[in-house]
Order: sequence, then C-alpha cells, then structure tokens
Amino acid sequence: MEDEDKNIGKDRIRNDGQNREDREKFKIRINKEQYVLLRKLIEKQSIHIYILPASNNDIIIEITKDDAEKIRDLAIDYFDIYGFNDKYELTDAGKLAEDLIDILYH
Repeated sequence: MEDEDKNIGKDRIRNDGQNREDREKFKIRINKEQYVLLRKLIEKQSIHIYILPASNNDIIIEITKDDAEKIRDLAIDYFDIYGFNDKYELTDAGKLAEDLIDILYH
C-alpha cells in the first residue's frame, strides 16, 4: 500500500509537468484591427485572453500556448474562407488573418 502511494505521487508530478507548458502564458502585441478579428474568432469559443495596458494603438494580450494554438487554427480557417478574392489575390481580411497567424506562432 505504501508503494502504491509513492507511485500515485510520481504520476501526479509527471502529469503536471507535461501539462505545465500548455498553461504557461506569454504576451503578444497586436494592433486594433487584429484584436477585432481575434475577438470575432473566439466569440463562441471557450478561450480566455487577458488584456494588458499598452501604449499607442497596440494591445497586449496574455494568452496560454494552448489557447494561442486554438486561435491560430481558427484564423487559418478564416483565412481559407476570406483570404483571397475571385482572382486569387490576397484580400485585406486575408492579410489581417495572415498577420495574426504569424504573431500566434510564438
């Protein structure tokens, strides 16, 4: 029984270590247009962002790696739909999504 208790504790430590990277937060700096798109993308998702004070027209967002990956996937889907016009030229919406995708590859 005592040996089983030791194993349980080791499993918890190992599992916590594996998930820790996903919970760690990092900061990204985006402009207002990118922020509007980000809010639109996560509107119906269970993704949490934290807005921090910033200067100028930029917005600093604190986000977890896991949530950044989810938003990046949503932005890629958005880019696939709105990224190009009928002549296969990059649209303004596509450029905005592309920039947000690049920022989220942190």
